[in-house]
Amino acid sequence: MNTTDYGEILVSGLNYYGSIENGNTKIPQFISPPVKGDGLVHKASGQHTIQIHTINFTGNIKIEGTLNRDPKTAVWIPVSLTDSMTGSISNELGFTYNFPVPGVPSTGKTVQLNNFYIATGQYAWLRCNVSNISNGILDLVKISF
Repeated sequence: MNTTDYGEILVSGLNYYGSIENGNTKIPQFISPPVKGDGLVHKASGQHTIQIHTINFTGNIKIEGTLNRDPKTAVWIPVSLTDSMTGSISNELGFTYNFPVPGVPSTGKTVQLNNFYIATGQYAWLRCNVSNISNGILDLVKISF
C-alpha cells in the first residue's frame, strides 16, 4: 500500500430530497461519520486535500477536526480550508444554486462544481458537517493525504 495516497469518503450522494432509504424526507443537516486523519495514519505532514463535488447544491459545508484519539468523546472544531484555485481561506463553505427564472434562458442551468481545498493540521479524526441544505446534491466529499 502506498501510504502517501490515503483517502476516505465522508459524503457520497447526499440528496436533499431524500433517497430510497429515507423516503421523501427532506434532509436539512447531515454530519458524516468520522474518519482517521493524517495525525493517526501518517503523523507526518498534516496536509489534507479535500475534494467537494456538488450538483445544483444550496447549503453550507464545514470540515471539522479533533485531536482527540476517541471520536465518540471528541470536541470538534472547524478546520480552516484553503481554496486550491484562489487561495482564499474559510471555515465554512457556502453554496447557492440560482433557480430558473421563467422566460430567461440563461438561468437554471445545471451547476456542477468540483472544488479542491487544503486543510493543514495533525488532526486525529475528521468529519463533514453539512447544514442549511435547501436544494440539490452533495455528490462527494473526499479527504486524501
